Amino acid sequence: SLQGIVAAQYFPGWLSFLGWNLFQTPLMVLLAGVYYLAGLAECNRVPFDLAEGESELVGGFHTEYSGLRWGLFFIAEYADMMIVGALFSTMFLGGYQSPVGEEWIVSLPQPWEAIAHSCIMVAKFVASVGFMMWIRWTLPRFRIDQVMKLAWTKLVPLALVGLFGLAVTQLLAASANGVT
Repeated sequence: SLQGIVAAQYFPGWLSFLGWNLFQTPLMVLLAGVYYLAGLAECNRVPFDLAEGESELVGGFHTEYSGLRWGLFFIAEYADMMIVGALFSTMFLGGYQSPVGEEWIVSLPQPWEAIAHSCIMVAKFVASVGFMMWIRWTLPRFRIDQVMKLAWTKLVPLALVGLFGLAVTQLLAASANGVT
């Protein structure tokens, strides 16, 4: 439940960003990085845009389609980026929660509270999408062998180590609290 993920990141007080998953443990920073790189690859963004290398620019949808058809490809790419950014914001950045406390937002009338939470969520995923665009402007492209080596020898093992580490820390926390 995405709502449950956001609710679990609640931290009372003015430093509410300390409750966000990104700041919980270094393992979550590792998993956030793996998710973000995988999101870049899924969105076909640099450095993972293998189908849009310089040698392929004369073929495919770049020359075959124009106008509305090319615009649909373009919109689909940015919609995918927005989904990845919104999920990143929800899972690691507290979703719609304010980084400087929730008390001032909850005290607002209901329509204003909804507007404030919506603006915070939009700002977070726009920042995430903006970071994707910044990466596109600064990094060179990978070759297919480099992408496969990165994915299989680095990202998959890092994700497994992160998940295993989180499972161990959850077990240790449960045993320290006397929960069996």
